Amino acid sequence: MNHAHAVSCHGLLFIVSESLRVDDYATDGVYHTCGAFKLKQLGGHVVGHHVELFFKFLICETEGGSNICIASAPNYGVGLAGKLGIPTLTPSAAPVFLRNINVLASNSSGTAALGLILVGQQAVSIPLLGGRLLVNPIAQAGTLVPVGGLSIPFAVPDLSALCRTPSALSYRVQVLQLDNAAVGGVAMSPGLRLFLGH
Repeated sequence: MNHAHAVSCHGLLFIVSESLRVDDYATDGVYHTCGAFKLKQLGGHVVGHHVELFFKFLICETEGGSNICIASAPNYGVGLAGKLGIPTLTPSAAPVFLRNINVLASNSSGTAALGLILVGQQAVSIPLLGGRLLVNPIAQAGTLVPVGGLSIPFAVPDLSALCRTPSALSYRVQVLQLDNAAVGGVAMSPGLRLFLGH
C-alpha cells in the first residue's frame, strides 16, 4: 500500500492507505466505526496477538452520513541530487480547507539558483536530464530559489463540496533548479501530492 499509516481504534490497528478509486465509494462491503469515522474494510490478517485491518484512506463518513476528506501531503517518486543532495519539497502544514500554508523547497546548490515550479493534477514519470519529471504540469512558474530555500504560499480553498470527487482535490508539485553538480545541470525535488481536505 502506498503511503500507509496506522490508526489505533478500539484495540485494533487500522492500516490506512491513500490509494483510492472512484468505485471504492460503493456502499457494499464491511465497515468499521472509529469515533466519528466509518471506514471500509478491504481485508485483514493476524499479526502477532492483534489484527491488522486494511482500509482505503478517504473511505470514511461521519455517523451522520456526510463524506469526509482527510488532508494529506506525501512525497512520491525520487528526486535528482545536486551539490547538497536531493532537494526536499515539504508543506508547512497539512492542506486543510481554508488554511494558509507554504510549500517549502530546499536549495540543492548552496547558492541562489533559478528554478521552475511545476503544478498539475496527474503524476507522471518521464525521464528528463538524468532525473524524472513527476508532474504533468497544467501550470508552471519560474522562480529564484534562495540559499535558505524557497517558500511558496498556498491559500487552500474550501472545496469540501468535492469530497466525493477525490481527483478534484489532488494537486501535484515538483520544483526543478539549476545546479552544476547535478547530472544534467538541473536538480529535481521528489513530487509532492497535496490532497486537500479536513
